[in-house]
Amino acid sequence: MTAMKKRRIVYSVLYYCLVPAVFFGVLCLLSALLSAAKARDDLGTVVFAAYAFVFFAAPVIDAVMMRFSPLRFYIDPFAAAEIPFFLYLAMILNGLKSAAGVRSAFLLVNRRLTDDGGMGVLFLAGLFLFGALFSFSVKRKHGQSVAYRIIEKPSETRLENPGLPE
Repeated sequence: MTAMKKRRIVYSVLYYCLVPAVFFGVLCLLSALLSAAKARDDLGTVVFAAYAFVFFAAPVIDAVMMRFSPLRFYIDPFAAAEIPFFLYLAMILNGLKSAAGVRSAFLLVNRRLTDDGGMGVLFLAGLFLFGALFSFSVKRKHGQSVAYRIIEKPSETRLENPGLPE
């Protein structure tokens, strides 16, 4: 196995672990900001923060993280599915607090997602499509994307790009 292939595997594992970790980190940061501002008891602020996260922060995180995808396809469906899947699992884990078991938590979450004409399912599907749209890259298909520039050593980049200073 070549050194480049090893670096690509390590980068891929780190990338696919980092996407949900960044998403979770932003959720924790938002919670910490609400606690620091003593706004956890103010319903208006909490609702505003929830809407800001769902309709602004989640899509922005999704769009930024998709640009670093290492998969050599035009679209990376695995990375695009990570954030909606993470939200779904978080909802099930949260449902375990009030449900009798995993099955009942699963059914409860699915019932909640299909309420209001399936708005929850539509949101998760929309978040997946948004991620898939932002993961589109012709350069990545040819191994020239941001991810592949990160994976390459600087000396390898200089050999391909003689205009760069050494």
